[in-house]
Amino acid sequence: LDQSNEGAYERPQSQAVSSFMDLLERSKGSGAVKDSVHLLVTAMEALPEIMLRPLTSCGRETLAVLSQLVDSLKDEGEACLPESPPAPLQQDGELRWAAELLCSCDETLTELSNSWDRPPEVLLEVLALTVLGVHMLQPRV
Repeated sequence: LDQSNEGAYERPQSQAVSSFMDLLERSKGSGAVKDSVHLLVTAMEALPEIMLRPLTSCGRETLAVLSQLVDSLKDEGEACLPESPPAPLQQDGELRWAAELLCSCDETLTELSNSWDRPPEVLLEVLALTVLGVHMLQPRV
């Protein structure tokens, strides 16, 4: 993406990445789409791999709940998990950290950001951007 934006584009070796870049090149409103994808990739790069992989490979229902939490946070300033969340968001689930972060208070955000060495707002924004971006890329049924 960086190379493409700078005009020094070298075709990626990965067939999946190459196909994705071809699709981006042919899309209408290509500049805005590229900017959006670049923002998503940048947000994803800011998350540790151990956190990112479960986010990008979770099921549609889990991603929908996380997206609803982000929307609630944006609209109401707070989010709350449903009574029966999908398994990955339950107490011992692999994405419980994401749900807790989206539903957390300022004190919890500060504790989490201290272990991640970034301001709490950055941690929350990176997670929210990643959740919304990955959710938008999910195929619609």
